[in-house]
Parts: sequence; structure tokens; C-alpha cells
Amino acid sequence: MAVVCATLLCPLRGLCQESSQIPVITGAFGFLTDLQPGHQEFGPKFEPILLLPLSDRFLIETEYSTALPVNRDDGALGPAVLAHSVEYMQLDYRAASDLTIVAGYFPTPFGIYKERIDPLWIRNILDEPLMYPINDNSSNGVMLRGGIFAAPSVKLNYAFSFSAPVSNSQFESTRQTTDRISLYFPGQRLEVGTSYSRILQQNPYDIHGFDVTWNATQFPLDLRGEGLWSRAIGHGYWVEAAYKFAAAPAAFLRHSQLAIRGEEFFPTPQSSTLNPDLPSSDTRRATFAWNYWFGDFLRANVAYARQWGASAAGNVVTLGLVYRFTFPGERN
Repeated sequence: MAVVCATLLCPLRGLCQESSQIPVITGAFGFLTDLQPGHQEFGPKFEPILLLPLSDRFLIETEYSTALPVNRDDGALGPAVLAHSVEYMQLDYRAASDLTIVAGYFPTPFGIYKERIDPLWIRNILDEPLMYPINDNSSNGVMLRGGIFAAPSVKLNYAFSFSAPVSNSQFESTRQTTDRISLYFPGQRLEVGTSYSRILQQNPYDIHGFDVTWNATQFPLDLRGEGLWSRAIGHGYWVEAAYKFAAAPAAFLRHSQLAIRGEEFFPTPQSSTLNPDLPSSDTRRATFAWNYWFGDFLRANVAYARQWGASAAGNVVTLGLVYRFTFPGERN
């Protein structure tokens, strides 16, 4: 399921490559609850995506995210504040079989989480990694991306982008250049990538990243992870494994998936200034999650995380119910 959904989120998705050129509205609706000592947060989240093909070569993509979280601190309910943002709004031009030119407001091509894992119905664990605030951004500018077979069994994927500074709250971006290059081995279903971003505003700094994704062929195990290093903002990593009990005799287990993630982040003294959403001290976290599918489009998520660090919350429990929709419906 995750592989199919990830395909929907890549430039020139399969549904929009068909000759019929049918617009697609997809996305997810979820109700999420986050329980921490002395603090709880709950509320709905809605993430619709529009894929609008203009021709065989042009495609418009946009995603809008809105949430209405309610906070409860030390037993007192706070006000519900509507949060909303445009995740991306871009025009894709398929210039050649191995080149797509993207213009507009697009996810910055650094690592794999923002582009591939961020949507609610794809995440194996609902909480984002500790270092995700570094990658949680989009770019205003131009991106070149594609893939070529460097050998019969190796595909080289690439993405290069330039972003201009924009201060609008819905289309905010920084001036930066970013690239990601990866090698994909189809026979092993293994991809290894490296990323680099140069922030060009105010006091310029660099961010280096790497990522790995492996979908086992002999059993339903998925492994993926990311790491990054920056002299200015810190360094960290996360590694996640997910196993679906597809061959289990009990129906409950066949619809279930176990996910585990381990991660660390080590900030620098100026990390909180550059990005206030990052942990302010060295932090480690281990997360255990259980996912259950009621059907192809409805999933329940339960997760327990234990954090260690001077500013960590300790024990965190996350509950979620996510419904994925597609219009027109998927065809066999």
C-alpha cells in the first residue's frame, strides 16, 4: 500500500500519465491524539491533494494541509486554533523520459521524509522524527529531476533545485540550493541516496544528508532511515523498520503491522535560533507502533515513544485514525 501511495505523490504520477488525462483528488483525513505528561493534544487533520494534468507533458500538483488541534495543559483545555498551509503548488513539465522540470512551490528535495513519507496515510509512525523540522520546508523556484539507468541493474536518480526567499506565510521559503542523488537497485529493491543543501541567507551554512530505503523481497519487511550533519544546526539520524504479518493465520494479524524507530539528535548552541522547532538539547527516542487496517482506506495507529534528554517529554503515546480517499476511485 505504501509503495502505491508513494507513487501517487511523485511527479507525473501514474494516474495522470494515462491517455484519458483524468484529474485526481486524493489525500487523507485523520483524527490524532498526542499524550504526554502534563500535556495532551488532539484534533482533526485534513490533507487534500489535487493532480491536474494539462496534457501528456504538463501536470499541476498541489497539496493543502489544515488542522484544528486542541491543547490540554495540566488539566486545562486551551482554545482550538486552526492551522493551515500550502504544502506545495507546482507545475511539472516532462521534457524527456529522464527529465522533469518543476517550477513553483515544491517540497525541497533533501532526503526522503518530506517528499515520500510525510502524508498521513504513508507514515508507519504518525510522529515525525526529531530532526524533521530541518527538512520540513518547501522551495520557491525551479527543480530539475529524473532518473537514468547507469547500468542494467542500477538506476541513478537525481534532483537539483534553487529556491528564492519568500516571506509570505503560505509560501514561505529561504534562498538555498539543494540536490539529492541516489542509486536504486531494482533487483534488491534498495535505494541509497545523498543530499546537500546550501542555505544562502544571512549567515550561510551547509547541510549534508544521506538516506536508505530497502523493501525486502522474501518477506514483508521495510527498512528506511535518514541522517544529516551540519556544523551550524547539528546532526542526527533516524532508522525505522516495519513488518506486516501478511502470512499470519489470524485475520487480525494479517491486517496488522509492527513498526519500530530509533533516533538521536544533537543540536548546536545556535540550533534553537536557526530553527526553534528542533530539540534544544541532546535527545534520544525509541518508538514502537502498531498499525491496523480495517480496509484499504482506513487505518488505526497506536504508538508509544520513550525520550531521553534534558528537554525531552519522557513517555509519549500517540493515537490516530486515518482515512485515505481518492476521487475518482482507483481502478484495477
